[in-house]
Amino acid sequence: MSKLHRVVLLLNILSTIIDTCAGTGSNYDVGVPRNFLQGVENCDIQILKDVIPSNYVAFLSDSLLPTTVVFTTTHYTFTRFENFVLNVLKSRPAPFKISIWISNLFLHSEEKSRDDGSMSFSGWLKICTSYHYGFRCNKCEDDAGIQYHWIFLRSSRNVYPIVPTSMGLGEVLATLGIDDNLPENFFLALLPKRKSGAFTRICIKRDGLGIRWINSYKCVDKDEDNILKDFTKLVFLPQTWVGEYFSPNIPIGSNQNLPHRSTNPFSRDVSISIPLYMAVIVVTTGTNSSLDMENVYRRYPKIGIEVGEVNIIQHGQLSEFTLTSGFQFLSCYAESYLSFNFYLTPFQPILWLGLITSFGLTLIVISFYMFWKHQSSPFPVWMSFFSLLFINSFPVPQFVKNGSFYRLIFLAWGLVAFLLAACYSGLITSELNAPFKQTRPQTFEDLICQHRHILNNLTEINSSRLARSLKFDKYSAYWGTFDPSLIFPTHRNQFALDHCFSLLSTSYQQYWAGYEPQFSKNLIQRDDLISLFLMSPVHDVIPTGYVINNASYSTTELQVLVEKNIINCEKKSVFIAMSEGIWGEMNFLSKNYPSKKFYTGKSIILTHWFGWTFRGGGRNMVTSGVSQVQRNFQSLVSSGIYSRLKTEMATTMWLRRWPAKNDTSLIPSSMNLNGAVVTLFILCGALAGLSLICLLIESRNRVFICIKPCFGFVAQKIIKLCCHICYNDFYSTSPKAIQIEVSSSHVFLKKPL
Repeated sequence: MSKLHRVVLLLNILSTIIDTCAGTGSNYDVGVPRNFLQGVENCDIQILKDVIPSNYVAFLSDSLLPTTVVFTTTHYTFTRFENFVLNVLKSRPAPFKISIWISNLFLHSEEKSRDDGSMSFSGWLKICTSYHYGFRCNKCEDDAGIQYHWIFLRSSRNVYPIVPTSMGLGEVLATLGIDDNLPENFFLALLPKRKSGAFTRICIKRDGLGIRWINSYKCVDKDEDNILKDFTKLVFLPQTWVGEYFSPNIPIGSNQNLPHRSTNPFSRDVSISIPLYMAVIVVTTGTNSSLDMENVYRRYPKIGIEVGEVNIIQHGQLSEFTLTSGFQFLSCYAESYLSFNFYLTPFQPILWLGLITSFGLTLIVISFYMFWKHQSSPFPVWMSFFSLLFINSFPVPQFVKNGSFYRLIFLAWGLVAFLLAACYSGLITSELNAPFKQTRPQTFEDLICQHRHILNNLTEINSSRLARSLKFDKYSAYWGTFDPSLIFPTHRNQFALDHCFSLLSTSYQQYWAGYEPQFSKNLIQRDDLISLFLMSPVHDVIPTGYVINNASYSTTELQVLVEKNIINCEKKSVFIAMSEGIWGEMNFLSKNYPSKKFYTGKSIILTHWFGWTFRGGGRNMVTSGVSQVQRNFQSLVSSGIYSRLKTEMATTMWLRRWPAKNDTSLIPSSMNLNGAVVTLFILCGALAGLSLICLLIESRNRVFICIKPCFGFVAQKIIKLCCHICYNDFYSTSPKAIQIEVSSSHVFLKKPL
């Protein structure tokens, strides 16, 4: 502290010299009391002073608090602020800071020494609230500090600017010029004249009101022993909070839709906005404050409801992260395919391996036995073992089946084959009656119709190759014709393909009364590239049934058109919306169309952090870092009430919405031959073909004897037909030519007459 006092003493001497050189006299009959900081604890002190005698900072001599003195001759601007920045990474700031403004403009007793009109002190206010605490960051991208690589802590919640003055309240407000948007706490200390024995009057600005309005202040008298003692308790809590919330279903800037705090959010008799209900609860509980959704440009404390800017740190804004949301898709389309894999599912792979191994070894042993013992083909014996798997029999030569060797192997293999066949038949029966297996898109990559392979080699892709692959001429031919000033599309997509997914989404009303799809057409990391591929004109974004140039559509009518497309499970179309909207849509469609199997994608693209933001509002007396409103919201989340209300919000999102069609698919109907049972006929046909091949191999000699006359007869007929054709062609062109007679046994030449 001795070092600090030496610095203060040096500054005081310098101030006195400057004051003497300037020719100012000792006309100051109002001074800052020496016990001005008595009772102040756990706080940093910042002194902002201009050319004024040193005795006006003499009250620092009795203070042991960490103090910073900033001497500046200008009030409205400043340069080289890095000279007085306190690096928070190399120091330990106190939880509070008092910034005392010592200026001859406020403390001089002679009216002639005061300039006419107001003096801007915006520079001093920025020094104490925005450019005092910070840290260096060479890799940060903060626009405000990128020139000097400083990141500043701009919150003014725990900063208390105090202006000691000898003026009256109205006079000092007329002289003081300050940007209203910066200070959250602001004190005026109306000092009495020396040795007058009067009280010091502390005037505190109400949060949310103009800084230069006399009605914005409430004053209290303080005696000399506790002028600033418990200064944090002098701040008045705001009476109004401004809410910022956007919803497609709620008019912007209206207090008519604010629910009462006594409303039951789980009641199906009333329809309320769950986010607005939670906002009313956190603002009004224990604060005597109200929520205003209309006066968004007022200076009141602001609460952001379900906003996507929770990762932004600016102007003292504090955030509470609640969820991550992005675009997700929903559909009922499934592509059926024929697969024989289910014929292997009744048994585990290890059982199939053991069965094949055992059967193979048995066939090898039988083959050696037949060639060594009987010098004959083992084929009939093979078929006898193989037929046991189908609970059937095959004739075996007498000299083989009477042998003990064959009987022993047949007995062991027969019991096992019969048991396996019975078990397999019982397990496969249900699979045969099941429908075809279906494949469903799981990620947004599965929706891409063209150029999907580019995503597999992102490390090798470059802009030139991407431009050649995507053929941007189609992009330009379709998207380039859209007029953003028009509400609805004016032409259909001529590049759309039926085998590509249609990307549909509901619309919401814009500020200018236009309609915009939630999955925007103006979308470019990996998610950006996926969005670019999905923007390909081969994917249609206009629902079937939409009439071009019909400017009378409402959001409800557009929603019905989209719903009719989505519930058509034969058409390749998906519904795209934010994750929360997908939850509500999934609940509505599953409830109203029980015969259809809806599913959602497992991936989310273009994700953002969502949460609630709080700016201003003072401090909670228990947890000094946040306001009482923010503390209420933290309790709402930690208790699980927030999560339960969000679930209720998804459940009741479309409580009063009617389905576009009636689901009549649940009426019982006869079973058609269109499931996995079809594969049974395929297998039977394959086995019949295999049996025919085996028959031909086994009876090849007899078959050859039977088909030899047939081949000769067919060949003779073909030769006679060819000769007859040649004969007719020859005589039709040259009657004098040699006649060719074809008999049943000879072909000879005959001279012409």
